[in-house]
Parts: sequence; structure tokens; C-alpha cells
Amino acid sequence: MAVIAANVETYLHNKAFAAMKQDHQHIPESDRVDQTQKSGDDEGGNLEASMTPDLETRRLLLLPPIVADAEQIQRIFPQWEIVKYLGKVVPWPYPPDGAMTFLRDQMLPSMKRGDGWAWTIRLKAAPARIIGFISLHNREETHRGFWIVPEHQGQGLMTEACNAVTDFWFNTLNMLVLRVPKAVPNIGSRRISEKQGMRLLRTEERDFVSGRYTAEIWEITAKEWNARR
Repeated sequence: MAVIAANVETYLHNKAFAAMKQDHQHIPESDRVDQTQKSGDDEGGNLEASMTPDLETRRLLLLPPIVADAEQIQRIFPQWEIVKYLGKVVPWPYPPDGAMTFLRDQMLPSMKRGDGWAWTIRLKAAPARIIGFISLHNREETHRGFWIVPEHQGQGLMTEACNAVTDFWFNTLNMLVLRVPKAVPNIGSRRISEKQGMRLLRTEERDFVSGRYTAEIWEITAKEWNARR
């Protein structure tokens, strides 16, 4: 009986998981990011691969954001433990329309242009719930950013997400180097860079939501990344 119950639970979970992905794909035209293909290279990248795909890891589903995600993000993002080491560009206190403004006016247009790629982070065990966000940007020295809700920090989930999008950066977009800045007190983020085999390039002063700190710039090249895989 235990085996039958386990099989039924697995079946129901997989059915719900598939339905959630299908619902996310069949979104209104007004919410959809029209990521037309572009030609040309920038910083060694192949922007013909500008479409942002769904990504999966052992425990996570990474889905490109849509406008409808703003409501959920607005509920979970404005927490001090999330924002304190993010760049000063993040408004604080966070405005009531902050998530909508970010998605509608910044992230989704960047994805449409093909110079940004982003994903909401969800547990496969609870795919309807957003627990974090991760993005890539084709701009100088700030190529990746991320956050995850406090209750899911310290579980290796962000490392999984970072590995998936870093592989996408190098082996789908064909970028040559990944550089990420982080505040020195942000130990958790530093550990992810260390796990990924990145090296400290230099330090500089930068402004963050919680104040001005020494920032570390970490780097890894495509050759170094693929040698570790």
C-alpha cells in the first residue's frame, strides 16, 4: 500500500508540475516577452541565442518572468535580508509598485532587446511559488545578479541556479567571461563564487542598499568554467 500511495503522489505532483508549466507558457500577448533573434556579437557573445529558455536543476525550475509574476515578487522581495547587499539602484523603502516597475520597465524590455536574461526560481516540489530571482546582463562587470527568500538560503539552491545560468551564459550565449560584484560582508554570495571556481579580480568601493562597502569583483572565463564541468 505504501508503494501505491507513493506512486499516486508522484503522479499527482508530475501532473500539477506539467499543468503549471503549460499555464506559464500560454500567457496573454500583453504579458509575453517577444524575444526576436538578433545578429551580431557583443563581448564575444552570440546574441542570436537571445531567447530565454526554461531551465531545470535537480531541485529547481527556472522560468522566465512574466508581468503576472509582479504580484508574487512584490509580496516576497521587500525584506531586509534580501535587499541589504543589493546595489543602490534598488529603491528602499521598496515602493508598492516596485516589482511591476522593475519587470515592465526594466527587465522585460532588456530581455526583448536581447541584452538581458532572467528567471524566477521555483522549487520543483512547489512550482507555483516563486522563491527567488536570477538574471544575466550583457553589460560591463555586472553580468549576474540574484536573490532568494531567507527561508531557503543556506540550502545550496542558489548554487544550483547559478550553475544553470552560468552554463547558459557560456555555452548557449557563448560569452567569454563572467564577472560579478559583491559586497565584502555578503559571505553567502562569496561562497557561491568560490564553489564555482571564480577568482577575485580586484576590489573597489560601491554603494549598496545598506550603505557603502568594499566590493569584490569575481571572474571566471568560459575556458575555466568548462574545464570544471
